[in-house]
Amino acid sequence: MKRLLIFFGIITIFAVSPPPSSISFAQPPYLAGRWKVDFKFSDIEEHSLQFDAEMNGKGSFLLLDARSDQMPPAGSTIADWAQHGSSHGTISGGIEFPIGNVAHDVGVLVFSGDLVSANTFAGKVSFFRAGQDPKDPNTVPVKTGWFTATRSAVGAVTSVSAASYGNTALAGGSIVAAFGSNLASETQAASAMPLPTSLAGTMVAVRVDATTQVLAPIFFVSPTQINYQIPDGVIADSAAVIINNGNDVTAVEMMRIAPIAPGLFTANASGQGVAAAVVLRVKADGEQSYEPVAKFDAEQKVFVPVPIDLGQETDQVFLILYGTGIRNRSSLGAVNVTIGGTDTELLYAGSQEGFAGLDQVNVRLPRSLKGRGEVDVILTGDGASSNSVKISVY
Repeated sequence: MKRLLIFFGIITIFAVSPPPSSISFAQPPYLAGRWKVDFKFSDIEEHSLQFDAEMNGKGSFLLLDARSDQMPPAGSTIADWAQHGSSHGTISGGIEFPIGNVAHDVGVLVFSGDLVSANTFAGKVSFFRAGQDPKDPNTVPVKTGWFTATRSAVGAVTSVSAASYGNTALAGGSIVAAFGSNLASETQAASAMPLPTSLAGTMVAVRVDATTQVLAPIFFVSPTQINYQIPDGVIADSAAVIINNGNDVTAVEMMRIAPIAPGLFTANASGQGVAAAVVLRVKADGEQSYEPVAKFDAEQKVFVPVPIDLGQETDQVFLILYGTGIRNRSSLGAVNVTIGGTDTELLYAGSQEGFAGLDQVNVRLPRSLKGRGEVDVILTGDGASSNSVKISVY
């Protein structure tokens, strides 16, 4: 059966929703953000600087030491940072320490340490004077000491599947909803395809390692929620998602990005209840018609299932489900859909192509479901299972 390309118009993925109660927010171990660094080379030589770590491993130093009236204000200098593993990192950059009223001690500062808590970075500091090569392991620094850095303005954020609201793992190419605070300066939705990678000034970067970073396409931004697509092709056991609201890095999250993490959309956009789906009926003479699976009950103020009539024996009835995180399945045979515990004939499971990140699943409804009433639908692919959604068959 040729796959069916139907734009279902699941506008509910743009809905602003409170985060599910099961989501826990935790600040990840990552260096992006603004840091105040206090360091000393001796009991009588103490300094402070501001380090702004950008999303791409670059940044800047701004010395905060008191200066004499004869000295011009301190200017920022270029800095770099790198993270090694989950907690160790290095920061380096140019610096000019004032000496008296007019002189400077010019060189490079290198901070090497560990994240001792979510927002505290501490370790050893070395100062190499101009002309020394800090990258040469045989170079002896002019001064060494200790530092403690405290991060500010970086909050917690949690990303979940926009379909299932699960976050054990998310898939490359899937649609994601991120919840946090100070994520954007205003509320705005993308108005055209292809999706932008900057919306209302907000950007979402997915950093896989020290050299690989990709900007994510964005559907929607608000101060407390962002809906974005994990870039296609990204797979990582530990990736950093870095959110910049146009003024600063405001949130960072570590996540596992799997090849497949199936989620099925529901009519009420909660990840539970009646499936966001349609039925295709093909009669013996080739006539085709589409039928709804859900309707909104105004009195109950909830979506309820529309019972599916399997019709005459000669009717072929197909259920078309919409989800995300499915397209990268290893093969069609690696995907299985059960309805009411009954295996179904799977005809297609892949990208919908009319909408970024949206996947489509086509199954033939077995006539053995006739009269079963409300039943659960679950998709399993490459060992990962979707959320359970509902349909009704009479």
